[in-house]
Amino acid sequence: MEAPVTIGYNLKSGKMGSKGIIKISDKFLEQQEVNKVALIAPTAKINIIRNYEVAEKMILTYPREVVDVVKCINPKCITNHEPMKTKFKQAAVANTYVCHYCERAINVENLIIE
Repeated sequence: MEAPVTIGYNLKSGKMGSKGIIKISDKFLEQQEVNKVALIAPTAKINIIRNYEVAEKMILTYPREVVDVVKCINPKCITNHEPMKTKFKQAAVANTYVCHYCERAINVENLIIE
């Protein structure tokens, strides 16, 4: 990244005791980037700050669908052999995604984020 990045951890928080932050100057996340953050840290919050004030707060949850973010772990899946975008949908089973092409179910802990 070319923009300045600030990382802080063990910062005092009135609600949580302590918290960590990552601040990226002049960067507004695309939906695909928000989905990556949500898969890694589904309880995270993203604050959009404009003119030194919080303009918007996003409370993350697992996305219902992720496109071109996660690699399928099935070695026989077509997405691992052809130049195409991967596509996963959230399954009825908690914390699980299913590949659109090979229908392999993958727990979020085993996802490979590209």
